[in-house]
Amino acid sequence: MDFCVLGPLAATCDGRPVTLHGPRQRRLLAVLLLNADLVVSTERLVDELWDDPPATARRQVHNAMAALRRSLGGYGDVRIDTTDVGYRLAIRPEQLDAEVFRGYVHEAERHAADGGVGDAVRSLTRALALWTGPALPGLDGPLIRSAVAGLEELRLTCLERLGALRLELGEAAGVLSDLTTWVAAHPLRESLRGSLMLALHRCGRQAEALDAYEQGRRLLAEELGLDPGAALRRLHEQILLDAVPLPAAVPAAPPEPAAQTQPGTGTACTLPHDIVDFSGRAAELAQLRDGIARSAATALAISTIDGMGGIGKTALAVRLAYLVRGDYPDGQHFLDLRGFTPGQDPMTSAQALDVLLRGIGVPVEQVPADEDSRIAFWRSQMASRRMLVVLDNAVDEGQVRPLLPGAAKTLVIVTSRRYLGGLEGTSPLLLDVLPGPDALALFEQVSGRGMAEPDRAVAAEVVELCGRLPLAVRIAGSRLRHRPHWTVADLVSRLRDQRRRTRFLAIGDRTVAAVLGLSYRYLSPPQQRLFRLLGVHPGVDFEPYAVAALAGITAEEAEDGLDALVDDNLLLQGTGGRYRIHDLVRDCAHELAHQHDSAAELRAAAHRLLDYYLRLAWRSCEPIARAAHRFQPGFLDPAPELPAATNPIGLLKAEHGNLVEAARYAAEHGWLDHTWQIPGALQPFLNRLNHHGNSLAMFERGLAAARELGDAPGESAMLGSIALIMRELGRFAEAQRLFAQAIAISRRTGALAAEAGQLSGLGFTYRRAGQLRLAHETFAAGRELAERAGDRAGYAAVTNNLAVVCIAMGRYAEGRAYLEEVLPIARELGAVHDEAMLLGNLGQALDRLGQGAAALERFDRALELSRRVELRHGEAMSLAGRGAARVNLGDLAGGLADGRAGLSIARDAGAPYAECESLLVIGAAREAAGRWAQAESAYEQARRFAAANDLPIQEARGCDALARLRARVGDREEAGRLRERALRLYPAEAVEARLLRAVVEPARAAVDQGERMIDTERIAPGCTIVPAL
Repeated sequence: MDFCVLGPLAATCDGRPVTLHGPRQRRLLAVLLLNADLVVSTERLVDELWDDPPATARRQVHNAMAALRRSLGGYGDVRIDTTDVGYRLAIRPEQLDAEVFRGYVHEAERHAADGGVGDAVRSLTRALALWTGPALPGLDGPLIRSAVAGLEELRLTCLERLGALRLELGEAAGVLSDLTTWVAAHPLRESLRGSLMLALHRCGRQAEALDAYEQGRRLLAEELGLDPGAALRRLHEQILLDAVPLPAAVPAAPPEPAAQTQPGTGTACTLPHDIVDFSGRAAELAQLRDGIARSAATALAISTIDGMGGIGKTALAVRLAYLVRGDYPDGQHFLDLRGFTPGQDPMTSAQALDVLLRGIGVPVEQVPADEDSRIAFWRSQMASRRMLVVLDNAVDEGQVRPLLPGAAKTLVIVTSRRYLGGLEGTSPLLLDVLPGPDALALFEQVSGRGMAEPDRAVAAEVVELCGRLPLAVRIAGSRLRHRPHWTVADLVSRLRDQRRRTRFLAIGDRTVAAVLGLSYRYLSPPQQRLFRLLGVHPGVDFEPYAVAALAGITAEEAEDGLDALVDDNLLLQGTGGRYRIHDLVRDCAHELAHQHDSAAELRAAAHRLLDYYLRLAWRSCEPIARAAHRFQPGFLDPAPELPAATNPIGLLKAEHGNLVEAARYAAEHGWLDHTWQIPGALQPFLNRLNHHGNSLAMFERGLAAARELGDAPGESAMLGSIALIMRELGRFAEAQRLFAQAIAISRRTGALAAEAGQLSGLGFTYRRAGQLRLAHETFAAGRELAERAGDRAGYAAVTNNLAVVCIAMGRYAEGRAYLEEVLPIARELGAVHDEAMLLGNLGQALDRLGQGAAALERFDRALELSRRVELRHGEAMSLAGRGAARVNLGDLAGGLADGRAGLSIARDAGAPYAECESLLVIGAAREAAGRWAQAESAYEQARRFAAANDLPIQEARGCDALARLRARVGDREEAGRLRERALRLYPAEAVEARLLRAVVEPARAAVDQGERMIDTERIAPGCTIVPAL
């Protein structure tokens, strides 16, 4: 058993914690440990436990000691002896971390005395690594306080000695960061400050060395009324005269063996760049590094940083990561979890694990499909790695917990606006505003002005007026940098005159109102109005056309105004002509708007913005919308300017978050028409994205709005869109019910094209659910209705779906004929999206007809068109189809590459159907190459994923393929079970079901006749096929 007092009291056995019950038992153990192998009298224990002992104190000590013996019972290397006067804890020195610590310190002194400076440094480093925090926190008593003070003093002496020895070795640059941290934590220790001054001087930073002395001198005078000691004064004089003795030459000590890393893991670093003008936070960095040192030896190190927006959490996390990255040679990774990103849902744990696993080099097909498996796989991959992971912008503990590795060698740094108190075993830090000197240093760096002492006093008032918030200090410094004719005093005088400053961006009893007020008040009136109206914008970011609509000005005027706001550090310039506004600045703009603009003016601005986004969505989607989804929204006049329509899909991708937020804003503020018409106009684009993100909530709000308006076409459109989402989620029964409701409304209102489109959607749902006969009947009805409505695009679409069902039923020639009939229609209409899908399905028909070369040509063309129109799930399906055709032609490497590419795209696009198909192709390529274990892994992933996503045909194909592999290795009983399962899942009309029945039914007959086992390969030789797409 081992005991720890250099940190929270702990007892462990073989690495597992031993439970200690109650504060009294813990205090008794602490006293015995601090006096290990010495008798502690009962009277001393009574004094330690009570300030005013009760009459039963001795008996209570006896009872508590008995309870402590029971807690430690069963461990032969620990014994509590009772003597005439008290108690003695008998343990070996190596069982107590304090004794091990003292042993390392004595060892270091022996090495140093013998000239072994490098060995001494290593011993002291090992000694300090034993500390896991302040000694015995939460435990009090005279003896404990005295012993803890002695231990803490020895620790500080050890730090001082380590710094001095590393300077002897010539490691001035290497030890500088540690010395800065130590001096910030213990500013009155002159020995540490002297080492820091010496390190700075040897790094060529004489001015900073002298400044370090001056800070110490002022601190000693203010705190203790003392001057620095003789040694520190002498070093100060030597630095002033540049007469500091050089370090004696010390033979370099051999390095310790490097940590072994997993072969092939690499040393990838995805950390953002460190900020050049990062200032201060020495105490916070010291606390965080201390927490890391406490955790690293025995458990996973987790540092959490929380605080308000704009306080500098990410910058601090990145700086910490760069400071310690050398301790984590297997890689350093940064991931934004999007917890508080406007217009975006927080990243799910499954998505985050996918990014992390692929970031450490796991091939896409080896990333498990479900979250639980990803968690286990992530932890197994990290078990042998020394890696650093920054999880930025977390929403809560539930998002972070699945991402935590289990290994003690990893450091995880988490930032969040919320206190993550539910995460166990963390070293938390609540980040506050900058201390005065650090805020002043930041202001000087950003402003680019060197300051004499009088100016520094005035600048100190500037940072106080800024509330010492990093964002505000940066704005003030930049403002001064861009106004060379201003003095610092000019800036202060303007900051003092601001009114109602506390209403802007308050943080406790401090405020950044002065900085933002200055920036706002010195804008021109049109720029002021523009800034205020940005507080109305609900989205993620914006471009000049949207802002022009919001403000009722031209796009050129909007761009000029936005650029002026960037110059005043009120906006951030993004990429592609877009702009972003900081959360706190947005709040300020919103408050100003409500102070200076009437409710009618703000509502009119919001209406113009919503109208802009509705028109943008409608115009961009019109070229790809089928008749079933077309409608004429009601617009305000005059029409707003819109961006050039050179790349409507790219524009919609850039504006997707804003469109979703606009629809939400409309619902929350009573614009019912916009609430359903924005998603209605956007539906063709969202369908291509498989309705990512929060589209379901958007359509549900749209449905409620259409019903409140009594708008039957709108209600029907929203029902159909929600049904599509349900289908993609595998909720087929719900999708069928919603389609039925939509069809009933369209039929009642005589909307033939809409009804035909909804019948096509219903038929596709039947097909996905494995109900091929119903799918065939529904598609045939929709085809007839589209022809009656004169909807050529709709006719081509439903005919394509009819052909897909024919292929699934084994009617390949019939399916091919349907596809070749409508392919010219899609080309004539310029419907590239439809042409891509038709070509992909035609490739499948040709592949099944044994025309592999012709199939590859169709798949190549389908892939090219899908990429042109950014049809992600079409791209994934084209790759999977081409991969299957290549495998059938014997090109196994090409088939495997296509399967992997399709899998990556399908997962990125959230297309479960394509993901299953890609996994089946990967399995087929591996199986054909004789790599049966890898094939089985891919097939099993496909089977499980299909089962989880309610894709019965894909699950059946996975079972069927696994049965083949089981039969190959002689496990015919399992093969039979899997084939029976596949047969139950396959639609009765599916071609695979017919082929499988040729195997299963004779096998059943053989069993009925008393045969114990039957060779299924003999019954149906050559029936193995690549899974159908």
